[in-house]
Amino acid sequence: MTPIEMWDVRLREKAVAKYYGGYGEIERGFCHHALEFLTGNEAECMYLAKASRGAGKGALWGRMLQYKSNEYIMGAGTVEADQADHWIQDMGLVFGQTYTIYDVRAIDGHKLIKLRNPPGDHDEWHGDWGDASPLWTSRLKRKLGMTEEDDNTFWMAFDDFCTVFRCLYVCHYYHERSTRWKRSKLHGMWSTGDDPEGGPPQLPKEAESEDPSVFDGAFRPDRLINKMARASLLLVHFVQFCVTLGP
Repeated sequence: MTPIEMWDVRLREKAVAKYYGGYGEIERGFCHHALEFLTGNEAECMYLAKASRGAGKGALWGRMLQYKSNEYIMGAGTVEADQADHWIQDMGLVFGQTYTIYDVRAIDGHKLIKLRNPPGDHDEWHGDWGDASPLWTSRLKRKLGMTEEDDNTFWMAFDDFCTVFRCLYVCHYYHERSTRWKRSKLHGMWSTGDDPEGGPPQLPKEAESEDPSVFDGAFRPDRLINKMARASLLLVHFVQFCVTLGP
């Protein structure tokens, strides 16, 4: 993150803490709420036990590949330690935390996911496709840029991912520097004379037949406030999650 972006995150954190009555009031919640708040884009949470059941597992893998192709922000949350199976507790994961998903790859018949640890000095995944796994070949290491450095990143098989993580967070983020998406701009203006009662300005008539949802944030501030009130934010964790998105 750039210094300006980090300043923006801190300012938003302070604003939301003020809204809820203090920093102690925002020490709970879900990452997809924060991602939606911080980016302005829609975000969702999928519980992996349900999403990966039966035929849904193949569909989930296809969606994750598409999310990566679309350059969406993704993360995965672990269960609390007292809810984890015994064998998972010894595999190097941090419980009750969010991992950033860096990459999703189908290669040589393998379904692999690259993740980054939560901030802090933590161990890495010890299972299949971890740094010390014997499954790695020189060819795969070269194609995926895999190194055995202690860099807080690791690879994991999709099957293990669905087993050890509780939920998948996805933010449908449209990066302004991305070449994948086309951008359209519709120009308008605020006018105090639009509503003698002082209500929010209305959409221009010519825009109503296009896509009014585009204007929700700009012309309906009451809806923006409702979005903020709807999210029970753990912004301390959210800021940490955003920091891990950097290189």
